[in-house]
Amino acid sequence: MDYKTGTLVHVRGRDWVVLPSEDPLLMRLKPLGGREDDVTGIYLPLMAQDGVKPSQFNPPTVSDLGTVRSARLLFDASRLSLRSAAGPFRCAAKLGFRPRSYQMVPLIMALKQQKAVRLLIADDVGVGKTIEAILIVKELLERREIKRFAVLCPPHLCDQWKTELKEKFNIEAVIMRTGTQASLDKKIPDDRSVYDFYPYQVISIDYIKTDSRYAVFASRAPELVIVDEAHTCAKPQGAHQGQQLRHRLVRALAEKSEQNLVLMTATPHSGKEEEFRSLLGLLKPEFENGDWESEEKKTLRNDLAAHFVQWRRGDIKIWMDEKTPFPTRLAKDIPYTLTPKYQALYDEVLLFASQLMATGGGSENQKRFRYWSALALLRGIMSSPAAGATMLENRAAGANLAQEAEEGGPDAEAENPHFERMESSDDELPTPLLERTELKTNQKETFSRFAASLRELSGTANDAKASHCARQIKEWVSKQISPVVFCRYIETAKYLAACVQKELGTKVLVECITSEDPDEVRRERIEAMAPAEGSVRPRVLVATDCLSEGINLQHLFDAVLHYDLPWNPNRLEQREGRVDRFGQTKENVYTALLFGQDNPMDQIVLKVLYNKAKIIRSNIGVSIPFPEDSKIFLDTIFKAVLAEAEKKRRPVAQMELFSLAEMVRSEEALGAMMDEREKKETSLRTIFAQRTIQAQDIEKDLARCDEAVGRPETVYRFVHTALKELYGINTPYDPDTMLLPLNATQIPASLSQWLPGKTVLSFSAPVPQGTKYVGRNHDAVEALCQTVLSESLNREHEYKSASRAAVAFSLAVEERCALYVLRARHVIEDKRAGGHLVAEEILLYGYRGLARVPMSGAEVETLMSDPKTLNEVPIDFQKKQLERELQLLAETRADLDALAHKRAEELIGEHERYYVALGESTTAASPRTRAWHGSTG
Repeated sequence: MDYKTGTLVHVRGRDWVVLPSEDPLLMRLKPLGGREDDVTGIYLPLMAQDGVKPSQFNPPTVSDLGTVRSARLLFDASRLSLRSAAGPFRCAAKLGFRPRSYQMVPLIMALKQQKAVRLLIADDVGVGKTIEAILIVKELLERREIKRFAVLCPPHLCDQWKTELKEKFNIEAVIMRTGTQASLDKKIPDDRSVYDFYPYQVISIDYIKTDSRYAVFASRAPELVIVDEAHTCAKPQGAHQGQQLRHRLVRALAEKSEQNLVLMTATPHSGKEEEFRSLLGLLKPEFENGDWESEEKKTLRNDLAAHFVQWRRGDIKIWMDEKTPFPTRLAKDIPYTLTPKYQALYDEVLLFASQLMATGGGSENQKRFRYWSALALLRGIMSSPAAGATMLENRAAGANLAQEAEEGGPDAEAENPHFERMESSDDELPTPLLERTELKTNQKETFSRFAASLRELSGTANDAKASHCARQIKEWVSKQISPVVFCRYIETAKYLAACVQKELGTKVLVECITSEDPDEVRRERIEAMAPAEGSVRPRVLVATDCLSEGINLQHLFDAVLHYDLPWNPNRLEQREGRVDRFGQTKENVYTALLFGQDNPMDQIVLKVLYNKAKIIRSNIGVSIPFPEDSKIFLDTIFKAVLAEAEKKRRPVAQMELFSLAEMVRSEEALGAMMDEREKKETSLRTIFAQRTIQAQDIEKDLARCDEAVGRPETVYRFVHTALKELYGINTPYDPDTMLLPLNATQIPASLSQWLPGKTVLSFSAPVPQGTKYVGRNHDAVEALCQTVLSESLNREHEYKSASRAAVAFSLAVEERCALYVLRARHVIEDKRAGGHLVAEEILLYGYRGLARVPMSGAEVETLMSDPKTLNEVPIDFQKKQLERELQLLAETRADLDALAHKRAEELIGEHERYYVALGESTTAASPRTRAWHGSTG
């Protein structure tokens, strides 16, 4: 027989559903109610003629009678066990969690696009860009629009991407980077490339961007590519070689018209218009140079809005009546004053650094490089004695602090390593080049003397900055607050971790993580900080900016202390976003910012930059992009340092080189630049505010999705009831918290492999600390579903914890009502691709009274959830009522078939609404209601 997709068959002693197969000789089968991992294939030429037989699921009989509670348990198990669920979103039934409603918007935008998907997701830090991007991947895979995908990301995020794909989406991806390439090659049985053989790839962008690899990957790339931290792939204004290579790679992908491309970044606009436009140009070439800012160009603006989504926290705190909880951020500034000894040394170094800035000839670029070298020296000394001493010792040993540059225009400036860019998390001290001439003996002695003096100032007794930091951490730890402390340099992080550990003692766990550690080591060391069961040992993480982007730390920490001030307000947001993000279960998160009252660099950054940025964020609700290599900003810093040196050198009244008036003008210019950035960002926010998808546009589809696969509340109700009915585990039912505590003696052996010996199960996000999240696809839930489904078909037991039929007296109705729970299978035919998809769903049908008046699905759902039953009904009466209903089944069957056909037509509409194809309608559906469960009451 020709068993078509969706047919129910019996083979190898069990019932199966026939799945789509590209090979006509290979029959793909999934067990009825089975897991995705149980899908198998049968090579038909080797199967005996009578090996595969048609099957059907017969209606219930009086032997299937049970209680209303047991019938409802079967209803929940049937719905939660579906993996190819019908509905507008094919992926919904295969997710291990329920996405927030706003996270579905990028998916809908992607499905609405014609030809290839091109999307830029620019949400705030901590909103869930990763989830939004993978939802697009999962849906396109389920619709069979794509078969392969790749994620391009910074090297330190590869493992996190692999984990997210596996844990939340059950996608097993391979990591491609320098250390894995050889082992992946060995597993390929033929001569195919790794890009062709492995369908799901997480690739280090710095590995794949090289001359020897990028062209091969661009030509053989999967149908969909996600680019994380996409701002690092913008076309740079300067000569940033690494960023140029990344841009070349992504540009090569974007030039392929059929390539699906999803870009992700929390900072799409660095403050440089050309770089931002180059990013938009990867979506469509016309966006790069188009006049989409003009009100007259509404067509281009609307087109761009269909490719750009930018959720801000304020947008989604309440969206579609769904609350998305974010913690309250409680911030404080901590000023400190240098100790007399540290101040004296700093003054001496300041005068020396000002001489580096103010003397010497050469081109403008050469002068500016001397400025940067001097600033780097002062920055290192003010960071920590360890960082400053190391920098000075390197110089005394022959390294060059003042990098001499040939004439090269602005490109030469862009490669300077002494100031930070948002895409850089470099925590190394500046690595200078060798100078053309050797240092004089007295100069070497000066650097060595400075370094020795700094080493003597190590420790909280002479280092006020470290002392204030340790005091704040001690205060937090006493209140069970766990902080992350961010430092600028590796040497500072190590030094500070030692100081904090000495001050707090061994009762507090202090860990230090820098870029010296490989990515996997960083992850392991962070995970090792998780408290053991019953442990309350406080923890402190000291880290450099290698952890300031892309890393999720909200499950372990709830405070951030900025030990070194970055010269970009956006870096503060990136750091704080590691703990202040969705999933943080603490009501409050704490931030503290250390700054030197006698440090001119800190004063400029704090007074002009940070305070202004706070006001702007308060005004427009978002952080403004800021180009930290801005000439205005750097000149203001230069002048502040030189003015401070002048005050040290001579009385204020005698200042000649940089007058106070000039200092004020410089600060005013910086303030004016910030005002201009505010106006620009306000304009861009108006253009890019998410208006292409409104809540009312998708409300019905999201409700249908929840109806088809069940909400987290459904999972909680099912697990709570199943544990009670199957194993006699009685726990309080609390739908407000949706927490289910279990101890080792309660957990059945059949579930012990998936549940810890003692745990609290959580069924909603964010997940409280110390609990284990359980979604509809959790292994324990799947095992319970299979147990319930299996027991419902076992007619040997007199009492069934799950039953296919029930009869009860109810206070919720005034006349006899019959309720049906139906399992329907639909086959969706894609006329364009010539393939088929199987969609299953649980349908509800009911009627009331002798006139058999149909009930709405909502009415039936309400009765199934809470029938308000009275006392037990005599078994003979139950049998009589069920037999009566079964005699009417032939008449009822026509209504059931009509319901299935109606749902098939609705399914076509749902599928087509977000399935734009070339030409006319591309799908058709034929319903197959091969099996159903019935319950009467």
